[in-house]
This record gives sequence, structure tokens and C-alpha cells, in this order.
Amino acid sequence: MSGHVPKSMKIQCYLFDMNGTVRDDLLATYRSTNDVLGEFGMKPISMHTYRQTDETDFWQLYHSLGFKDSDRPGVGELFKKYFHARHESLVRAFPGVAGTVQELKRRGCVVGIVSNMRHERLDYHIEECGLTGLVDVRVGKGDTVEDKPSPQPLLEAFRRLGISPEHGSYTGDKVTDIEAAHAANTVAIAITHRGAYHTEKMLREAAPDRIIRKFSSLLYF
Repeated sequence: MSGHVPKSMKIQCYLFDMNGTVRDDLLATYRSTNDVLGEFGMKPISMHTYRQTDETDFWQLYHSLGFKDSDRPGVGELFKKYFHARHESLVRAFPGVAGTVQELKRRGCVVGIVSNMRHERLDYHIEECGLTGLVDVRVGKGDTVEDKPSPQPLLEAFRRLGISPEHGSYTGDKVTDIEAAHAANTVAIAITHRGAYHTEKMLREAAPDRIIRKFSSLLYF
């Protein structure tokens, strides 16, 4: 949809990615990853390297560092151990998330969360971020045959809401989010606040329709 979105178009529906967009967990997952590497006697990676990783297949980072597929279960368990024991306290909603969503709802907009994570985690994070009762639809892993960057999850959310994608939007912090929004023919909004998983340069190259640096900027469209 890039290049074809009138600036005056009224957005009726705001769909959001979860991690890196609504929920700030970048530092916690970065530190947990380096804890795992340390367990194997490996040097820590930089935040820059970490943010270049394709979120749709995070295992590629470990592959690039020499891990084998047979290591995956053990690595996953170590990651969870370190995340919960050392870094989970760093996770929080980004500033202004709940207030912004409340104001969008007051203005008559509908709101949804579309993520590649499973429902039990998604529901927990919606509550964790203060959005209980504010989300009109949530689409997670298993609701569609394909995950993002396929447009299927976004289109499913619009279908459930009865809203045309052309009158909606999707806000995300990753290139795959922008690709999914373009493929769904909805307004692609890149958010580049500190804590976004992909860099502003990467997101600009994906050609979003709009770029914001803080969540509350959605109120000024």
C-alpha cells in the first residue's frame, strides 16, 4: 500500500504487533541470549547484531554462531531459565500504550493485536500491558495457516472486525510487520522507539506508509 495512502484518510482500525511495539522486551531478550552464549563459552554479541536478526526465524542467529538443530531444545530451555530468573523484571509496556489505546477507543476506533505468538502468551501480555478490555480482536499463532509476514493474520483480524483493510492500519517494529501490512493492503506504520527490534534504517528501507517514534504519536494522524 506504500505510496497510495492519502494523508487525510481516517483510520478506523488500529492493529498492533506485540513485542517491540506494545511490549518492551528487547533488552531482556538480548541479555538472555548473551547469557545462553556464555553458557557455551561464547563471546557476547552486540545489540546491533542482535537487531539485524529476522524475527520470523530467530534460530538463524544461533545457526550463524555454529549451533546445530539438535541444540535447539536445550538452548530454548536455557533462554527461558535466564529470561525468567534474571531479566523478566526489565519487561514493561512502552510509555503511553494504555493511554493511547484508551483514547483511540474513545474516538470510536477499534483495536486489535496480531502476533505470531501463541494465544496463552498473547493473552498474558495483553493483561501485562494494561490492555485488558481494550482489545477488540486478537489473532495469534494457529489462527491462520501462515504467520507474518504473510498477510493472512492481518486479514483474519479485519475479517473478524468486519472492516476493510483499506480503512485500517498495522503498527509494528519489524520489517516483517511492514511487509505483512503492505501485502494486506492496509496502512503500514513503523514504530522506531527505543526498544524496537529492527533499526530505523531497516524499517525505512521497507517503505512504511508512516513512521512514528513514540506510541502516542498515533493520536495525531
